[in-house]
Amino acid sequence: MIKSVSESAAIEGAGHNDPVKAAAAFAADAHAGQRYGGRPYTRHLAAVAGTLRELGLATVELETVAWLHDTLEDTGTHPSDLEARFGPRVRRLVEQLTKPASGQFAAHISSQEKDAFAVKLADRLANVRAIGETAGSQAEHKRRLVKYQLQLAAFVSKATALGGAYLEAVKQLRQALDAAAKRLGTGDTGMPPTAVDCPACSGDAAPTGKVRQDGASGRTFWEMRCACCHQVFDVWKKPPG
Repeated sequence: MIKSVSESAAIEGAGHNDPVKAAAAFAADAHAGQRYGGRPYTRHLAAVAGTLRELGLATVELETVAWLHDTLEDTGTHPSDLEARFGPRVRRLVEQLTKPASGQFAAHISSQEKDAFAVKLADRLANVRAIGETAGSQAEHKRRLVKYQLQLAAFVSKATALGGAYLEAVKQLRQALDAAAKRLGTGDTGMPPTAVDCPACSGDAAPTGKVRQDGASGRTFWEMRCACCHQVFDVWKKPPG
C-alpha cells in the first residue's frame, strides 16, 4: 500500500510523465490484494475509466481521478499523498467521490461539482453492469440492485440540472439497471422514470424520490417535479410486458 510519494514514484517508473498511467500504477499499488467481484480491483478501476470515455465525459484529469477514486475510501492513502503527486484539484475531486462518514446519499451527490459527478456516473454505470456478471450470491446481487434503484433519483436530479451528456449518461444508467434486473430475473425494476414532460409547461421533470402505492390498483406512483415551473405531480410507471 502506498504510504509516500517516493514509493509511488518508484512504482510508476517510465510512466511518471503520463498522469493517467501514473494514477493507474498508484492505484494498483494502493489496492494490491483487494478484489472486486472476485476479480483484481484494478479491473473495476479500468472499467470506470473506460466508461467515462464511452460517455464522452473523459479528460486526462478525469481519467486520472477515475483510477484514484477509491484510494481514500478503501486504502490507507492520505489526501496529502494525492495532492503531492497529482495536485490539489485531483485530490479535491477524489475527496468528493469518497463516501462521507454520515449523511444522506442524495445530499452527497448534490454537493459534487460536475467533474466529480461525471466520474461518479461512470463508477455507478460500471457497478451496475457488473451486477450478475461477477462473483457473489444471487441475494447479494439483488440487494445491490435494489440499493442502486433507490439511489437513481439522486443521479436523475443532478443530471437534470446539468443537462447534456450528463442526462444522456443517466439514461444509460437507467437502461443498465433494467438490464441488470432482467439478468437477475426480478421482472419490473420498480424504478421511477428518468424524466417526463411536465403537464403544465412541457419542461423536463425529474423524480423527487417520494413514492406512494395505490391500494386499489396496486400501482406505484412517483412524485415528479418540473425543473422549469416547479410543478409537482405523480406519474405511474407501467411494468414491462
